[in-house]
Amino acid sequence: MFRLPLLRSTTVLFARPLLLLLSKPRLLTTSAARRDGGGGKSAFSPPSFVSPPLFDAWKAELLSTPPAISYDVATLERSRLLASTLPTRQKLDPFSIKEGTGNLEPGDSLILFPPVVPESELSPDGSTSYPLPSPPPALFNTRMWVGGSFHFSSSCLRVGSKVQETLSVESVVLKKGGELCFVETKRTISEVAGGVGSVEERRRHVYRNRVARESLSDISLPPPPPIEPPTEPDFSSPPLLITPITLFRFSALTFNAHLIHYSLPYCHDVESLPAPLIHAPLTALLLLDLVRANLPSSEWRIAEFEYRATSPLVAGQSISLVGSWDMDERHGDEMRSCEVWAVGEDGKRVGMTGISVIVKSS
Repeated sequence: MFRLPLLRSTTVLFARPLLLLLSKPRLLTTSAARRDGGGGKSAFSPPSFVSPPLFDAWKAELLSTPPAISYDVATLERSRLLASTLPTRQKLDPFSIKEGTGNLEPGDSLILFPPVVPESELSPDGSTSYPLPSPPPALFNTRMWVGGSFHFSSSCLRVGSKVQETLSVESVVLKKGGELCFVETKRTISEVAGGVGSVEERRRHVYRNRVARESLSDISLPPPPPIEPPTEPDFSSPPLLITPITLFRFSALTFNAHLIHYSLPYCHDVESLPAPLIHAPLTALLLLDLVRANLPSSEWRIAEFEYRATSPLVAGQSISLVGSWDMDERHGDEMRSCEVWAVGEDGKRVGMTGISVIVKSS
C-alpha cells in the first residue's frame, strides 16, 4: 500500500502567547508508529506543578477506554449550509444538493457529530475536551486543533443517510518537556444501512496551559525553518477572503464555541492575535476543495489526505490555495499524489500544508 511521505519537519511558532507547537506528525502512519508515545513511556515528564501519577492515570484511562459509538444524520440542511459557508463553493447553488442523490464531498464529515456539551462543561474560552472520556488534568486547560488525516472509501457518504461513528483515542504524547500534550483520536464514520460509504479520520489536538503562557513565551528558541509555497504551482485558487462572518457561520455549523474563532476582544487581549483565527478544519476543507477541483478527470477521486497547521491564518485577510503534483512514476497510472498549501495574504506565510493521494475510481 502506498504511503505518503513526511511533511517537512517544522517548528511552529504561533502568535506570542500561543506557545510553540513542536509537532512532527507522520503522514498516514502505521498502527505500530501510532503506538509510539501512546502506550509506552514518554521521553518527557509532566511539569513539576502537575502530579505525574494523576497525568499517567488520565493517559491510561484514555488509551484503555473502549471505542465510543454514536449516531448522527447527514442532513440535507447541513450540506446546504456548508456549501453556503465555504468560499470555494460560492458558485454552487446550495439547492442543487438533493437528499438521496447527493453525496458528501471529501471532508464534509467534519460537520457531523458536533460536540453536544453543556456550557457548564466548557473551558472559560469556550473550548471543550470532547470527545475525550474524561477531561485532562487542570494543567491543560485549553486546546487547539493542529492537524489530522482522512482515508476515504471508494463510495461516498450520502446526503440524508444515518451514520455511525466509532471513536477512540490513538495516542497521548507530551512535548516541550511536558508543557504541551498532543492527543490523537481516530474516527470511523459509516452509513448505518443501505450504503457502503465510509470515512476513516484522525484528528490531532494540542492541550496547553494558559496560566503558564507568559513564562513560556519568553523561552528563547531558534527561528523555525521557513515553509515556502512553490513559485510556479501546478494549480491554484483565486485569493479567498475569509471574513469574521465566515468563521462565525462555520463555528455555528460545527457547534464550536471557542472564542478564538469569533471574539475580537478575546483574540486581542488574551491571544495577542490581530483578528479571529481561521479554524484548522475549515482550512482543511478549502484545501480538499482545491484538490477536488483539479482532479485530472471524473475518473479520479481523493483517497487520502493529511494536513497540518503551520502558522496562524486570521479573518479579514485573503488567503491563496496552491498545489503541485508529485510526478514520481513509481505511483503508476492508477495513483498520483500532490502537495497543497494555504498561503497568507503576504504570499509567503504558509498557514497549512497538506498531502493528498488520488486514485482512479474502480
